[in-house]
Amino acid sequence: MYTYALVATLAVVGFGALLLRYAAGLQLVDAPAAAPERKRQKQPIPIVGGSAILLSGLTLVALFGAPPFSLSSVAAPHSAWLGVGLLLAFGVGLIDDLFVGGLSAWQKVVGQLLASLPMAYVAFALHGALGIPVAIMMAITAMNLANTYDNADGALTSLAALALALTAPVVALGVAAFLPLNIGEWGLRRASNRKEPRAYLGDSGSHLLGMLVLLYPPAWGFFFVPALDLARVSILRIRAGRHIWSGDRWHLAHRLEERGLSPLAVLILLGGMAAPAVLAPSILGRFGIEAQILAGYLPSCALFFLAVRASRPKELGR
Repeated sequence: MYTYALVATLAVVGFGALLLRYAAGLQLVDAPAAAPERKRQKQPIPIVGGSAILLSGLTLVALFGAPPFSLSSVAAPHSAWLGVGLLLAFGVGLIDDLFVGGLSAWQKVVGQLLASLPMAYVAFALHGALGIPVAIMMAITAMNLANTYDNADGALTSLAALALALTAPVVALGVAAFLPLNIGEWGLRRASNRKEPRAYLGDSGSHLLGMLVLLYPPAWGFFFVPALDLARVSILRIRAGRHIWSGDRWHLAHRLEERGLSPLAVLILLGGMAAPAVLAPSILGRFGIEAQILAGYLPSCALFFLAVRASRPKELGR
């Protein structure tokens, strides 16, 4: 296990450093000119996180064999199909990263639907025809929740690592190895005066992490706080007469940054409020869903809305 963890960590760092050198040539960069109203970086940032994590995973598979997905104790014969689903999820996000302006909402949903089909096949094999729509809906939801939370340096990366820490610690270490590039200088400067991150996850990375966490049921608390944030922002967008998939800076992470908090402080706050929901299924699973709700999801929900209230913009009342 220690060898596996060391290889996972070194592979992410190594592939990340290598991809940084060639990101511009591969057009794997997030340019602020693409959406100046919400992209605050001063220069293009390489989008190599998803590629680095994926290449690390492929290296581990080549050296040690198929990973022990815990989607089901009887899903082992279907690990190859689950792996194909991860590749397709990454591919949809990568296409979105490479297109100037990204894919349209409907194009992305169609791509996510295709990426969910391998998981739908596994669900059919395990649970029959009823498993197909459930698996498709869960996969599309997982990719979109992860994608919508990739709006602050290191937030999604750290949350995924935290969620996987108790159920898949080796995978968690590999994901966490990307953090130094993701939040640059560990985000110690204030949001208004700091160096840019050296790399972003990109949609390829967020799609990959969303699907990856979905394969480990005890880690599903990962999706709770992102779902709360997306629901809140969607309501605001509808009230403003906009599409719910519109881009803006209304997410909680953006509000905390606008309050002058450093990226590291934002990361710690987001991780702290999500921690009860993220860790409850693994720690309290044997006590039933009631214990998980009382000791996990309710505290995370309360902390989330407390942070929303404390960071409320005075002029807009959001």
